[in-house]
Amino acid sequence: METRPLEVLLVARDASSIRPLREELRRRGVRVRSASGAEDGLPRARETRPELVVLDEPAGEGDVADAMRSLCPEAEMIVLTGGAAGTPSGVGLGLLLCSAKPVATGTLLEIIDQAFPGRLRAPSDPARAAGKVLCVDDDRDYLRSLERLLTRRGYRVRSCETARGALEALPEFEPDVALLDVLMPGMDGLDLAREIVRTSHDRVPVVFLTALASEELAGEGRRCGGRFVLAKPCGPEKLLDVVDYFAGDLDDSERESIKARL
Repeated sequence: METRPLEVLLVARDASSIRPLREELRRRGVRVRSASGAEDGLPRARETRPELVVLDEPAGEGDVADAMRSLCPEAEMIVLTGGAAGTPSGVGLGLLLCSAKPVATGTLLEIIDQAFPGRLRAPSDPARAAGKVLCVDDDRDYLRSLERLLTRRGYRVRSCETARGALEALPEFEPDVALLDVLMPGMDGLDLAREIVRTSHDRVPVVFLTALASEELAGEGRRCGGRFVLAKPCGPEKLLDVVDYFAGDLDDSERESIKARL
């Protein structure tokens, strides 16, 4: 007899901070819903009746915990705080953990597995679900650092130092998003974007990652089919937000949260 999926609601002020846990839970057969605070978290809890609620620094943290406990008295709860850990008012039995961050994803998985024995499946092959990112830049060192960052996030990455190499890789690799430098020898990033859009029939979103970022370039990039322009140097979280938006395994709430930040 197959065990029914564990129902988990993740309520996080910053969706990216809880994403590693969400991805690992989904790999283990858990049905995960996400919300940013009480405004959307409580309706989701009312609709899905989660067995576990994880609160990761949501707006109005204590109030959200109290409301969740009233709405879902049978649910277990994990509370992650940005400061000193203290038990939220009104929360008693069913509080699996109340801890200041950071807490390792592996630790959280162990706690959940102990609370719900037999409900977490063995993890599926991450390579099957991982998004694919095509990175094109003639700066080899920058390309390697970009590949390391995205690989750590769980993406499969194909790196190319030339536009020609990128076009040759495109039909076989079938990326979910392409990150392009603009200034490259031979075919530049703008012309490459046109070719990617044309040959993929506009199925591959193009993002420009360039030191030349400006309003003028943004306009030209859009005319070439680009969806977004990031200025070098770009902070890792903003870059990951953009890649996650186009290539990540997100639910509607997470996607809207990232869209609002961008």
